[in-house]
Amino acid sequence: MSQTWATAEVVLAGTDFRWCLSLLHLESPEIATGYDGNWIVAEVDLVIEQGGRFTARRSTSVLTNELVAFADALSTLLSTRTGMAELELTEDETGLTIRAVDDRDGEFEVEAFVRMHAGPELRAAELQTSRRHLQEAQHGLREATRAFPTRGNPTD
Repeated sequence: MSQTWATAEVVLAGTDFRWCLSLLHLESPEIATGYDGNWIVAEVDLVIEQGGRFTARRSTSVLTNELVAFADALSTLLSTRTGMAELELTEDETGLTIRAVDDRDGEFEVEAFVRMHAGPELRAAELQTSRRHLQEAQHGLREATRAFPTRGNPTD
């Protein structure tokens, strides 16, 4: 993988883990709108430290509207403190599911993964994070959606 500087980063951390999505550049900046004009080249890192240190890193691509949908879901989760927020990507090479923990205000459980389309995968569930960490991730998402706004209709 390259050592390209990220334009924006979304980081979610917690007890014994750190997930980072580094957004690098538009895949096709010459395309001003539509599905092909909304892909972002990215790298994802997942570090889990439970009974050892496990790491995964890979290149991936993300659609601008996928970031917006996750930002909206995370905002709802933070304001209601119930339900879940999920990052679902078309490429399906990484993902996050964040759930509010019943009866424990301000505590959340995370499932995170990084994988190849076929082959190795690093996945962990029941990871613990806090409201503060989610707010930091939300800030990163805001910066990411500013750096990479949706260009026209991404479903065209």
